[in-house]
Amino acid sequence: ESVKHLLPPDSHLASHTASDLLVSAQPGLQSLLTHAIHKHQHDQMLQRCSDDRAAARLRSCTGPGAAGFLSAIPYDQDTRLSSTIMRTAVRLRLGLPVSPCQSAMATAASCGCGRPFDPFGDHLFDCNSGCQRNDRHAGLKHCIARIIRQAGLSPHPERTLVELGATPQCTGDRLDVDFVGADGNVTGIDVTCIHPTAPSYVHSSASRNGAALHLAEVRKMTKYAKAMIDAGHHFLPAAVETYGRWSGRVARFLHGLAKYRTETAIANHEFLQTRLVDKWWKLLSCNLQTHNAILLISRAAAADRAAARRTEEEVCLTDLYVRDCV
Repeated sequence: ESVKHLLPPDSHLASHTASDLLVSAQPGLQSLLTHAIHKHQHDQMLQRCSDDRAAARLRSCTGPGAAGFLSAIPYDQDTRLSSTIMRTAVRLRLGLPVSPCQSAMATAASCGCGRPFDPFGDHLFDCNSGCQRNDRHAGLKHCIARIIRQAGLSPHPERTLVELGATPQCTGDRLDVDFVGADGNVTGIDVTCIHPTAPSYVHSSASRNGAALHLAEVRKMTKYAKAMIDAGHHFLPAAVETYGRWSGRVARFLHGLAKYRTETAIANHEFLQTRLVDKWWKLLSCNLQTHNAILLISRAAAADRAAARRTEEEVCLTDLYVRDCV
C-alpha cells in the first residue's frame, strides 16, 4: 500500500488493490511503479533542500538527458571521460565544491574579470571572460551535427540566415546547424547553455523545473524564430542547463530523428528508437560534462598563473623599493 498510493490518480492501475498489483502481469507495471517511487523520493529531497541553490541544482540534475554521462559505456572518445573530468562532473552534480575552484581560492586567485572564485564554480559558468564557454558551445554544436548524421540526414554548419533565404535582424546572423528533414523542410538549430544556479536565475530555477531553460529559449526564439518561419523554415532553440537538463523541444527533436532513422526497420521500431535516443542523450551528456570540467580546470589554472605573476611582480617592486631606500 505504501507504493500504491504513489501512482498518479489517473493511472488505470490506481484502482487496483496492493495484492492485485503484486500478481499483475500488466505490461509496464515495473516501470510505472519505479517512476512513482523515484518521483516521491525526488519530491522529498526537494523539501529537504536548505536553500534556493540546492533546489535549483536538484531540479536541473533530474531533467531530460542530465544523467546520461553516469551510465555511458566508454566505447569511444566521445563517451570516454578521464578520472579528473568524471570526478569534477560528479561533484558538480552532487553540489560539492570542485577542486579547481578550491585550489584557486586557496591561492587568493581571482577570475579574469576581477571577481573572486566560489567553491562551486557558479561565477565561472556565468562569466563571459575567456574562450572556454565558446569551446563548450562548439562542442555541443558538433555533437548535435553528429547525431543528425547518425539519423541519416546531412547537417550544414553555420550558414547565415541570408543563405537560408531568411531576412535576419543583422546580416551576419547565422545558425549553428541546419538540415533538410524527411518532409523536405529546413530546420535551423542554435545551441545555448545557461547556468541555473547563477544569481540571476537561481530563485526561479529553485521553484520551477527548467525555468532558466525557458529564458534561454525565449532569447533564441526572439532572435531567430520570426525570420526562419517567414522563410518557411523550422527553428529549434537547443537549450541546455549546465547540470545537464535539456529542453522538451530537444527531447522531441531526438525522438523525431530516431523515428525517421528506424522507420525502415523490419520490426522492433519502438525498441530501436528507445536505444537510439538513449545513446544520443549519453553523447550529449558526456560532451557537456567534459567541456564543463575543462572550463573550470583551465579557468582556475589561468587564474593561478595570473596570481603567481602578480606575486612575482610585487616581489620585484619590493626589491626595487628597498634598493632605492638603501
